[in-house]
Amino acid sequence: GACARGVVPSVVRAAVINMGYLASYDHAKHVLIRWSGGRDSPRYHVLASLASGLVATTVAAPFDMLKTCVMASRGHSTLAVLRGIMRDQGLAGAFRGWLPAYLRIGPHSLICF
Repeated sequence: GACARGVVPSVVRAAVINMGYLASYDHAKHVLIRWSGGRDSPRYHVLASLASGLVATTVAAPFDMLKTCVMASRGHSTLAVLRGIMRDQGLAGAFRGWLPAYLRIGPHSLICF
């Protein structure tokens, strides 16, 4: 029904964004510490956090767009909405709204990590 519209893309988005956050933060921090000769610093925390926000935003963007379009559709299936986005806007359509999403997720990742 209407209450469940968009739940699948929302759940997938949540899983993907968390994977993007966690894996990329740890990897970026590890690379930065190794690059610095083993010394940790707040600067590397900030850089790793912003990098993880970048990755999380990028991997979540297609699911965000799909979720929004499914929720706004009038009963169309997730697959039908996805086909429409790809047909009308191409792959770039899946990344519409990326910058505002990063402006929200980037600071969030900085605070959370």
